[in-house]
Amino acid sequence: MSKISVEIAEAVKQAGQLLAQQAEDARKVVANAAADALKVTNVSTGKNNEDHDLLVTLNTKMEDLKEDIQELKDGTSGRIKTLEETKLNIADSYPMLYKQGNEDLHKDHEERIRKIEEKTEDLPIIKRLNYGAVTIILVAVLSAIVYLVVNR
Repeated sequence: MSKISVEIAEAVKQAGQLLAQQAEDARKVVANAAADALKVTNVSTGKNNEDHDLLVTLNTKMEDLKEDIQELKDGTSGRIKTLEETKLNIADSYPMLYKQGNEDLHKDHEERIRKIEEKTEDLPIIKRLNYGAVTIILVAVLSAIVYLVVNR
């Protein structure tokens, strides 16, 4: 397993642990808020003022609960964003994982092509043209011979 794969696996593991911790924190906040709400609802409400006070208290507790959940959400989002920024992504992996291997592979091809080019540069253009003309004439003569043999 490559170093990058190990780092990615570690990042995934950290993200999972982070999410599990955030979920546990959220569960505790909700449980505490529910317990507080239960305590408030168990209070006897004999007068209208007490009912109003109870509703205000419940509303306050719910607002606090919403704020706590929002803080947990923002914290988790920030941590995940930090992980995404610091860990290797697919777009950045080419230079680190594959570029050197591809360059080595193509370097060999380039060297072989250069050697072939150097060998052909030694032949003057006239010699190359003559070889080409002779080849064309031989192909024409062979074609004529084949034509005569086949049509007899």
